[in-house]
Amino acid sequence: MLFRSDVLAREAAELLAGHGHGRALTLAAKVIDPLRARHDLADSIEHFRLAATTAHSDRQVLELLADAVVRPLDRQAYQAVSRAARDAGLGVTMSPFGLLDAGIVVWRGLRMVREVAAVYGFQPGFFARAGLVRRVLYTAATQGAADFVADALLSHVGARLAGLLSARVGEGVLSGMRMARLGIITMAACRPLP
Repeated sequence: MLFRSDVLAREAAELLAGHGHGRALTLAAKVIDPLRARHDLADSIEHFRLAATTAHSDRQVLELLADAVVRPLDRQAYQAVSRAARDAGLGVTMSPFGLLDAGIVVWRGLRMVREVAAVYGFQPGFFARAGLVRRVLYTAATQGAADFVADALLSHVGARLAGLLSARVGEGVLSGMRMARLGIITMAACRPLP
């Protein structure tokens, strides 16, 4: 089950800004709870449990949590973002028309958001989720517009095969870069620690 990350991240930011003791262990338990069933994190969670004590400040506990548990999740999320950027770039490069480009970007972008949320075990809050969907749709719309402009320029200038191929590759690279940027924003929205 996925939980909201924005509430946890806000509480973690308050604890990191303060100089308190004792509250971070409760927050860490909330972060670890949905991740307990994951066998790939069992050693990391156990390492954190052994390292974090009540003698640590809240900041120290959250730093231990980030090092032991959240950073391995970051690596997995980066891999999901890289796959999405690659798929979007290749899909746009290979697609024959702009409407399909937009469809590929929407499909891959929404799938990436779900994959990143599943990696962290948390989903963003309503407004963050709505913002991510809006960004996916915006990226798709601008991709379709870029395809239309490239087709118009090539037909006006003279669509030689080399020009057509370089335009398609350029659109694919641009789509991949946009998808990677969207992925970084998604990671920030789904990550339980700031």
